[in-house]
Amino acid sequence: MHYTSGMARIDKTMTYGYFEARIKGCSRYPGACPSFWLYSIGPQNRYQASDGETVAYSEIDIVELQQSEFDSQTKKHFPVTRIDCNLHTVLIKDGKRVWSRPHTNPELCKTHFDSPWDPREDYHVYAVKNTKEEIVWYIDGNEVGRKPNLYWHLPMHVTLSLGLRYPFVTYKGGEMARVPEKTTANGFPTHMSVDYVRVWRFNHAAASTDWSKQQYVAREKVTWEENGWTWNQSKVESNFGEIDVNKDGIVSGKERQAWFAKKKAGN
Repeated sequence: MHYTSGMARIDKTMTYGYFEARIKGCSRYPGACPSFWLYSIGPQNRYQASDGETVAYSEIDIVELQQSEFDSQTKKHFPVTRIDCNLHTVLIKDGKRVWSRPHTNPELCKTHFDSPWDPREDYHVYAVKNTKEEIVWYIDGNEVGRKPNLYWHLPMHVTLSLGLRYPFVTYKGGEMARVPEKTTANGFPTHMSVDYVRVWRFNHAAASTDWSKQQYVAREKVTWEENGWTWNQSKVESNFGEIDVNKDGIVSGKERQAWFAKKKAGN
């Protein structure tokens, strides 16, 4: 993308809880997007939603500042005061990964807040509450959005990042692409400021990605059926034995990721 930016991600995953950070936006506008978000990673992540869909990815954007996205109604880019609190997910349909995003499915995924202040000028507290039933966004303690929680039940990482936006990137075929001719030294470097990050885990929620043998076999059975593979339980149980490196009868998220990476590398 012609520039280098930064991201901080907590290794431990969580699903249900209250997540907040006190953040001041970056000086560069437009061009960079200070963000506080949750997202899942790993091919082993699957969730059977209440509507029968298989979820392969969950992302909750607690806040994305200064995106300056294009407003199709006014034919102009949104001002710096437009604050985005969106959702993203990937569903497995007919064996293919299908994205749902704010632009393609706004009723499900899109939430925003038009602030009376400039997020670059001072710190504000951005937060989200994720429960089994709903997702609620807050800014400075005030609710600014609420959505039913249909697909956001996978273990996710707490993340802070400062990514590129217009005019340095564009979208081609739904994917972000660079705009080399907009490369400039003017206005860089820039940074987002984070005073603190605080997380509360709800006691009723599973807090880890640790799976027992029974849980692992059940999840694999769903995956095999979705892909039309002939079910082989002995093979799956053998895989469990390989993944469970410390032989504690539990396969952790890190153990599964390491095993998948090893298989992908052909080892």
